[in-house]
Order: sequence, then structure tokens, then C-alpha cells
Amino acid sequence: MQEEFYIGWQTEAPPSFAKMVRRFVVGLCVLVPAIALLIVIFQKGFSNGTFEFGKTTELEGIFYEKPFPFLAVESGKDA
Repeated sequence: MQEEFYIGWQTEAPPSFAKMVRRFVVGLCVLVPAIALLIVIFQKGFSNGTFEFGKTTELEGIFYEKPFPFLAVESGKDA
């Protein structure tokens, strides 16, 4: 019994290899949209935050310089 071997520059793939690739591609065509749909269904909705251009907002918290600059504010109603 001779095993099939596929070389990329050949015009046709052996039947067993072609069947495996076809199943893989069909599986991806089903799986990728299903995962995308699940991500869309289970994602959080948009917040009701607004950007007020030109309006200064003051925040109180602890400023950390390292490992990167950020301001830690307390959790609350408006956080």
C-alpha cells in the first residue's frame, strides 16, 4: 500500500488530502461566523457617557508614575 503525498506545486492534491482540507475549510466557514455571532450577542451595551468639549473636569485620586502614568480614582456612582 502506497501512502499519498502532496507537493504544493502539483496541480491536484491526493483525494484524501483534498477531503481533509475541504472539511477543514467548511468547518471554518461555520465556526468563524458562529463565534462572531456569539461575541456580538454577549457583549456589553454602550455606556451613556458623553464627551463635553471645552469643559474642564477635576478628578481626585492617587497619581502613579510607574510602570506608566495613571490616576487611580475611587469607585463610585460616577466611576
